[in-house]
Amino acid sequence: MVPLVINALRYFSLMHCPRDLIIYGGMYDYLRIFDTAPMDWQAGQCSPSAHAGSFLPLVSIVFIMRYKISKALIMYALIFLLTSVQILRGAHFFSHIVFSILIANVLIFIVADWMKIRQSPRPQEDNLGL
Repeated sequence: MVPLVINALRYFSLMHCPRDLIIYGGMYDYLRIFDTAPMDWQAGQCSPSAHAGSFLPLVSIVFIMRYKISKALIMYALIFLLTSVQILRGAHFFSHIVFSILIANVLIFIVADWMKIRQSPRPQEDNLGL
């Protein structure tokens, strides 16, 4: 589910990848997060990072295994290390990776909360059937 949501958000993204920007030898201007896009702007479809989205379901391991804080932080550091390869290749900014991690965490929190609600026992009915 995480890669599907990230790819859907990426489809509507106006930001271009770093290697596509004029300041790094590309053809497009840099568009900041709160800038308004010009009328003739082409969607860059670069944020959030889809490559990061393929590794981010690993975050669910933190919830499944119920790691302590120190082990969870190590797990997040390893996931960030895996996903940061695209930063080194010039395909994404740091903020694109962080945005992907936030999306994955929100989705996993929602699913974990839903699963907890679904697994809770049903309340017992009283003898009157009310």
